[in-house]
Amino acid sequence: MGECKIPASKDLEMASVIRNTVKFKGGLLRLDPWLPFPQNSCSYSFGNEGRPLPIGALFILWDKWPKFTGPCPACGGTAFGYGFGGLFSIGGVNGRCSVCGSLFGGSVGGLSQIGNLIRPMLAETPYFLKGSMFGGVYSGPRAPLVNALRQLGASDLPGDEWVLGSEPSSVSFTVDLGKNESDEKEQFDGGTLFHRILWVVGVGLILAALRHGGSFLSHLM
Repeated sequence: MGECKIPASKDLEMASVIRNTVKFKGGLLRLDPWLPFPQNSCSYSFGNEGRPLPIGALFILWDKWPKFTGPCPACGGTAFGYGFGGLFSIGGVNGRCSVCGSLFGGSVGGLSQIGNLIRPMLAETPYFLKGSMFGGVYSGPRAPLVNALRQLGASDLPGDEWVLGSEPSSVSFTVDLGKNESDEKEQFDGGTLFHRILWVVGVGLILAALRHGGSFLSHLM
C-alpha cells in the first residue's frame, strides 16, 4: 500500500488538542477553567475580564448547543466547534473533527443572532458573554492549554513548533490581484475589511451630502 497523505485542509494537531481536551475534561476544569482554547475564530469575549474563549464556556456549549458538535462529513468522527461570530447577517460556527482534523461548521446567522443563541446558555455562569467584535476575533494562544494537557499526562499532543504558532484568522480572506496574469494574492484580515467598508460608506455619505448641498444652494439662487 502507498503512503496515506492527509490533505492540507486537515489539521491533525488541532484534532489531537480537541480529543485530549474532551478526554481530560475533569482535570482541566480542576486545574483552570479559564484556560483559553487555541483558536482565532471567536468574535466574543467572556466573563468579567472579557477573556478569549475559555474551556469552561467551551464545555458548556459543547453540551448545550447542537450546532457546536456533530458528525464529521469526511470520516464520521465527532467534530467540535471552537469559534463563532461574523458580520451583520453572515456568520456561523467554525471547528474541526477530533479524529481526522477536517473542517467543521456552517452558517448560523449574523453576530447578534449567534449572540442571542448562546447568551442564555452562559448567562448564569462565570463565562457570560462580555463583548463582541464585528468582523474580528478574540484569539486564544496555543501554549496554555497544551501545557496543561501535558501536565495531566496527555501523550499525543502537537510539538513545540505548532504550539508556538497560531491559527490563521477565520475572518481573513484572499483577493486575487490579477497582476500580469500571475497568481499574486493579497491577504486582508477582518479588521482591514471593516475599515475599508467604513471608508467606502463615509465617502458615499460625503458625496451624497455634497450633492444635496448643491441642490439646496441652487434652489436658494
